[in-house]
Amino acid sequence: MWGPGDSTGCYSDDTELLTEGGWKLFKHLKENDKVITLNNKREIEFNKPKKYFKYSYKGDMYNFKSDNMDLLVTPNHRMFLYKHKKLYFKRADEITRKAQLPTSEGNTNKNINFFILPKTMNSWISGNHNSKISKKWDALRIKMDEWLRFLGIYLSEGSIDSKHLTARDHGYRVIISQKKKDIKNQIRDLLNRLPFNFSEYKGGFIIYNKQLYEYVKQFGKCDKKFIPNEIFKCSKKQLRILLDWLIKGDGYYHKWRGTPYYWTTSQQLVSDFQRLAINCGFNVNTFKSKNKVSFIKNRKINSQKTCWILTILRAKSQNIMKIDKIKYNGLVYCVEVKNNNVLVKRNNKISWSGNSIGVCTINMNRIAYESETREDFFNKLEYYMTLAKDSLEIKRKIVNKNLKSGLMPYTKRYLGTFDNHFSTIGLCGMHEACLNFLGQSIGTPEGKEFTIETLKFMRKVITRFQRETDNLYNLEATPAESTSYRFARLDKEMYPDIIVSGEKDHFLTNSTYLPVDATDDAIEAIEHQNDIQHLYNGGTMFHAFLGEKMSSGEACKQLVKKIAYNTKLPYFSITPTFSICKEHGYIKGEQFKCPTCSKETEVYSRVVGYFRPVQNWNAGKKEEFRFRKVFDENKSMNSAIEIKNKPELQQSVI
Repeated sequence: MWGPGDSTGCYSDDTELLTEGGWKLFKHLKENDKVITLNNKREIEFNKPKKYFKYSYKGDMYNFKSDNMDLLVTPNHRMFLYKHKKLYFKRADEITRKAQLPTSEGNTNKNINFFILPKTMNSWISGNHNSKISKKWDALRIKMDEWLRFLGIYLSEGSIDSKHLTARDHGYRVIISQKKKDIKNQIRDLLNRLPFNFSEYKGGFIIYNKQLYEYVKQFGKCDKKFIPNEIFKCSKKQLRILLDWLIKGDGYYHKWRGTPYYWTTSQQLVSDFQRLAINCGFNVNTFKSKNKVSFIKNRKINSQKTCWILTILRAKSQNIMKIDKIKYNGLVYCVEVKNNNVLVKRNNKISWSGNSIGVCTINMNRIAYESETREDFFNKLEYYMTLAKDSLEIKRKIVNKNLKSGLMPYTKRYLGTFDNHFSTIGLCGMHEACLNFLGQSIGTPEGKEFTIETLKFMRKVITRFQRETDNLYNLEATPAESTSYRFARLDKEMYPDIIVSGEKDHFLTNSTYLPVDATDDAIEAIEHQNDIQHLYNGGTMFHAFLGEKMSSGEACKQLVKKIAYNTKLPYFSITPTFSICKEHGYIKGEQFKCPTCSKETEVYSRVVGYFRPVQNWNAGKKEEFRFRKVFDENKSMNSAIEIKNKPELQQSVI
């Protein structure tokens, strides 16, 4: 299940993360476990990890600490931060003490109306005849809100008779201890609403009920108590009832600040209380009492066991108070999940943090949105390019190993080696990056200048990669047939206000192209792309999208000659749209129904690099096709190409 990921940022091996079944160390995760994540509304969700990372690490780790935080992560770990009501990511080695981590708004579960107290049965021998008598109690429905009140006070103040006392002595007794008058009055009112017989004494209440006794005996003594896992399916509103009644027993609310405090000797209840607070939309400070004597609102508590003190925090963020570098030598772990963050715990301190992500095609839009300055933008770009390089180097090692091991006989026979093959890094969404970073389209002079600066920077980094690895690298205008849709969809999930293209569905504009609805004049588009596309040293293509076939072969020839003689475009295509009817064959242009028989047709156009029926495209590419302007033949043939420098490069037309 676990794979290598030494290009990914990870956590120390003593870090836990919260799953549907409770807290687990990374190394104890199972394949079907779902982990808690935070969506863009700061609501909690459970998602199954897409990838699992584990590798040996020796070097500096970054330790982020505060009263309620203790993270130990690798320098390249993506920290999950919160500022001005906005969630964003930043490398661990770029963080300052001013940074803040988010907290949750709680779960979005619906109310559960009833709790079902399980059925039970009692059997005994009666009289001189040794007759066996039994009694059954059917499952009992109790209003969930009332049950949560009872569960909270029981976990704090409840107990059952010792196993040395038999039911024959006095029945099956559940005891709630409480001396405070106001709390005792609330408990009495609650018990009067519940279907149990009870009596009251000076120190609390005694409930006589076999069915209840059988259920609560699972909680054991005070240092073994826990919250049942199924309770966490309740709504945030209901779980706050449970939280309140836990505090009524073994806690209190500060007189002026209203801050809730809770005490327990159960390590499991510490973990469950933290989990409960997160579901309620709070965070928690957790401290271990150093003394055997502690106080709950001036009430002296003597304990021979370790006592934990938990404080509820209502702040919307966590402040980083201290950052240290710590030498580390051991295994590190991480997972990749949908929302790119997880809830982790170390040394009983919990916090939200980022997860790992694999990168080969660079999402320029996300980088631009997360960057505040030009320097920040290029630093992030270099970081993601380095991740891409590391990933490609790992892939090259694995493929070469398989080749040498005889697992690729046909490749070995016809190619022999991969030494002359390029490792390719591409990009997607530069137009949207300009909109998010500059507030202007790639079609403006400022947008074009920033794009050229970006490609030149990427060329320099690529050249450095070649020197470092002694392997061939190139920069490509990635086709991103599916990636442009996936990137846009994930961007919107993470950042609702990020700018992407499309209305009904979303997509990113391919590589450094003009937006698909920018112009219907091919020459205008060519003049813009002429200074950009030759900066790629890998695959790139200018597509001349034509709605229907050109008026004649001669017209097509003249357009090709015009582009080839007057531009530096390395590759360009002449792309008509056509339709196919099963009955009547080829139809020029976009015709979703045959004009002869009215039956549905297949409409063909380039997704990006290859032709495919439009009906089979993904939702994002279908939306792009809806926006796509086709070039007008007359405009394109009659406009003059105004290029300052004549072309010097060999060109190809497809």
